[in-house]
Amino acid sequence: MKNIIKKAVLFSFVAVLGLGVSTAQEKETKELRKKAHTEFIESLTPEQKTLFDNQKTLQKKHKAALEATYTKEQLALSTSKGHSRRGISKELRATYSDSQKKMIQNHREIAKNEREVFKASLTDEQKEKFAKEGKGKKRKMMKGKKKGKKKKLDSSIKPSNK
Repeated sequence: MKNIIKKAVLFSFVAVLGLGVSTAQEKETKELRKKAHTEFIESLTPEQKTLFDNQKTLQKKHKAALEATYTKEQLALSTSKGHSRRGISKELRATYSDSQKKMIQNHREIAKNEREVFKASLTDEQKEKFAKEGKGKKRKMMKGKKKGKKKKLDSSIKPSNK
């Protein structure tokens, strides 16, 4: 009986310790991202800042335009508290009409064009300095390594039935 209690206490301690470490890592990561974002914004020229701010404003306008077309059912779904944001979005997407889907597609194309204009305004130095770390990491690691090929079954050989 004492061993079971000791094991339970030890397990609880390890679990709490593990949660504390992961929370600290998340906090550190969040702070690093915030710092990188601030540095990025500070490095932009006034024209680039305007382009960047226009993207944010455009996103807000698009969201408001879409929400203005919501039905009562969609409004109820969008304000429900029982699901996560991802769950609410998934449920809403299932209820979109064809016109709403076309509106979303149009908004995506406009946003994509705005992003391309902004990216084109960045200098090579800015692109290099603020490129996402780890992007394509797996490909770089696999490059030069021989990938194992899967053996194909010969179609002329029929599996035996035992």
